[in-house]
Amino acid sequence: EDWETAAGHFELAIDKNTNLRAWPWLAHSQADYAAMLKKRGDRRDLQRIGELLNSALSSATRYGMVILESRIKVLR
Repeated sequence: EDWETAAGHFELAIDKNTNLRAWPWLAHSQADYAAMLKKRGDRRDLQRIGELLNSALSSATRYGMVILESRIKVLR
């Protein structure tokens, strides 16, 4: 529960996956980051959680990642 360190790792993973155009991995990173922010429970994260989940869901749908789609829908 070292939230700040975890957030830094997730932001780095998102940047790397974006630069590498690793879209499926980006979707996983976004969903995992949203889950971590949700667990942290800070109301200031609500907008970021929504952005991450929307982007992850869009990619999951585009690439037929049905298990990730289901997980994202539960996180919402």
